[in-house]
Amino acid sequence: MEAPWCYQLLMYYLRMNLSMVPHSTLNETWVYNTTATFCPDDYTEARCFTTRGGTYDPSRSSSAQILLGGYHTIDLHSRNGDLVSNGAWVNDTLAISNLTLDDYTVGMPDWDFNGPFDWQGNIGLGRQSRLLQRLVDDGHIASRTYSFWWGRNSATTSSSMDGHIVLGGYDAAKTSGPNITQKMVPYAAGCTSGMLVTVSSMMLDFPNGTQADMLAPSILSACLQIEWPTLISPRFDPYFERFEELTNTRMNDLSTMLGLYTGRHFDADNVYTGDIVMTTAEGLRVTIPNELLVLPNAVVDNTGAVIHNASDPIVMMAPTMTVNVNDNPQIGRPFFSSVYMMVNLDEETFTLWPANATTDSRLVTVRSTCTTQDGNPDNGTVSAVPTAAVLPPSAPHRSAHVLSTGIIAAIGIGGALLITSMVTLGAFCVYKRKRRRLAVQSAQIGAASTAQSSAPEIMGWHEKCGISRVEELLPQQRYMAQELATKERVIEAPGGPWDFRPVELSAAPKTPKGRPG
Repeated sequence: MEAPWCYQLLMYYLRMNLSMVPHSTLNETWVYNTTATFCPDDYTEARCFTTRGGTYDPSRSSSAQILLGGYHTIDLHSRNGDLVSNGAWVNDTLAISNLTLDDYTVGMPDWDFNGPFDWQGNIGLGRQSRLLQRLVDDGHIASRTYSFWWGRNSATTSSSMDGHIVLGGYDAAKTSGPNITQKMVPYAAGCTSGMLVTVSSMMLDFPNGTQADMLAPSILSACLQIEWPTLISPRFDPYFERFEELTNTRMNDLSTMLGLYTGRHFDADNVYTGDIVMTTAEGLRVTIPNELLVLPNAVVDNTGAVIHNASDPIVMMAPTMTVNVNDNPQIGRPFFSSVYMMVNLDEETFTLWPANATTDSRLVTVRSTCTTQDGNPDNGTVSAVPTAAVLPPSAPHRSAHVLSTGIIAAIGIGGALLITSMVTLGAFCVYKRKRRRLAVQSAQIGAASTAQSSAPEIMGWHEKCGISRVEELLPQQRYMAQELATKERVIEAPGGPWDFRPVELSAAPKTPKGRPG
């Protein structure tokens, strides 16, 4: 998985920073302890540090309190009888922009529970997400909503872009065209995120203008998982075999897991050069351009630097075979380079748009508006949003909007180290480090304009309250990431309150047999 290009969370006092993977199923926040990294035995400390996205040392934090009695977690990962809940737990202070969450509980696993598909720690955004619930309880966001855009992890450096997460809303500037909204399905082993779509075609769009569907005559039910590192994991027989036949290419014998990317390796002179147009039965149609589909392999060397090898291209698909042949297909992060997704856990829905790859940002808050019998919302104020009847997915409803300049729209977790001044609360969290860059300078954004502007309509249905109210706060706000000409290392961002240099690791065993401490 793309270890150096995930999301960096500025966590804990004493200026420790960690790069983490957002997870659509986990509910807790998980980090690897400095004394229990579970990196392979032959990894140097520097290589392990980069691969893990940093490690957490509670002894370096003045606010950390180890929970000696353990902690009751709702995450149930297990392997060979080991439960993830058996790991160590700590309460510490989580810093998000200029707000802090005191006594925030973080888990430190005592085994590598995600394996090679997910090297780093995780920000749990599952249906019972502790982080989202805490932000709602403390009044920082209006609903347990998050939105995700992976950015552009491209084979072409000039077109690479940072992605982001928004907590409590979405970024209207990153959306394009009509959207679809679906109801989440009950938790099941085949799709733990509950976000199922039906892929009706995967059209190979060749450079010469011809097209061929690698799924025909079949369709696929697939599960959206933002932590999954590949575009899609179709069955090898018949789908990936058909891909090879149509493209006249053959994957080589190299392992799927030789570097940071997960996919199938091809020879440089025998790899697909076209795009893929994916269409869902629900009505979404997006193009996955070749520069996002085929990436040069990337590995972390012993110094911690990331090395890219264009002679070893990887097609970002991981076909299932042998013991995994009957696994439900997963759709992962590369898909979200072309698709923008909003997940409303309160309403148990998810909304998909074609993504608009832009550095512009226009944050929009989403709040549930349950209406009492007298027609007024729960809080006793009169709402300008008409109550809509519950509609089935086949008959979507276009929701109305209420614009506001008086409250925080959302907590944006985005591209550069973004600092936004609005009302009394900054709206930023973390940043995703793009390909060929782990160093990012902060960009100070001016005060938000009070001018009102419209946000894209969300089509869909919401069971609990009829509709969601949408309020916009940041019209046409812009931020820019500044690339530094330097070796791929995290450095201190000028003018910022945080030290972005990697913390020094203590001389500790890399694969301890005991529990983290």
